[in-house]
Amino acid sequence: KQNYALQGQYAEMIAAARRGVVDAQLALAISYSEGQGVAQDYAEAANWFREAARRENVDAEFGLAVCYANGQGVSQDFNEAVKWFRKAAARGHLGAQVSLGVCLQKGLGPAPIRRKRRNGFAARPNKEIQPRNSAWHLLCRRAPVCR
Repeated sequence: KQNYALQGQYAEMIAAARRGVVDAQLALAISYSEGQGVAQDYAEAANWFREAARRENVDAEFGLAVCYANGQGVSQDFNEAVKWFRKAAARGHLGAQVSLGVCLQKGLGPAPIRRKRRNGFAARPNKEIQPRNSAWHLLCRRAPVCR
């Protein structure tokens, strides 16, 4: 790896990032992550993604989630990755939505919340409550798609 001196625009970028300018923090995070104009340093990238994410920058939230998912610059932690993917996804970030879906589909991240059964009825998301012994329940119990 080459060591590049932070001169010119990167020196200005660091000064702006330290002052709390979110766009500079994000640009600096990307520069460190990709090694553009500076030596690639995932720890610095994660640090600047975190700073910008704290200021609710959706791209930084996604970048920080990727750092946690891949263990780049931070310890690999799928709980944290899912947390940050979820934040960015809720704000419309397409990459975060896809990544969140993949993590949840693979069972990565926090354990899913299980719905309690009450009085023989099973609550289904976005569905009417169905009795446990209804035709729907008996049919769905056998269908592999519903498991």
